[in-house]
Amino acid sequence: MTSREIVRATLEFRRPPRIAMSLPEPYPNDFRFFGAAAPPSEKLSPRGGELRRWRDEWGVVWASLTEYDKGEVAEPAIRDWADLDAYRPPDLGRAEDYAEAAREAAAEAEKSHGGFLPGFTFNVARKLRKLENYLCDLVLERENVDRLNALVRGQLLAAIDRWAEAGVDAVMFCEDWGTQDRLMI
Repeated sequence: MTSREIVRATLEFRRPPRIAMSLPEPYPNDFRFFGAAAPPSEKLSPRGGELRRWRDEWGVVWASLTEYDKGEVAEPAIRDWADLDAYRPPDLGRAEDYAEAAREAAAEAEKSHGGFLPGFTFNVARKLRKLENYLCDLVLERENVDRLNALVRGQLLAAIDRWAEAGVDAVMFCEDWGTQDRLMI
């Protein structure tokens, strides 16, 4: 069986010769994951004890005290709800951003293909407002949260459509709703 057939048989409980997996060499890897082309982050001058500061494609300013971690949101893209009407998210539906992944997926047809999303609605929206603001907004500004979520969701759905057109079998995203011992919300 090809890797793609093993994945399908695993999902359908059809007793594949082994379970589908994605592990480093020397173990089997039945998947190939792709990211869409994205504009580079804008490097900004660090402040205080920061080693790095940058603005991502969503307009969120990040800062890190180290060279190796992702950092934390330093400044949200939407500081005030009055900013929401003028806010323009990145266009995740640009077909050209998925062209290279489509070529590579076609060339590697024996594997299952996954496309990465930048998170899902909660993950992206909480960064756009900054987590502590977003959690308060869920109670205090529900209509604005719903508008923001719809904006983010629209971009994510456009990305899912482009991944499907690129020949990708599934999408993958990271979402973190948990603390060390319970759900965050």
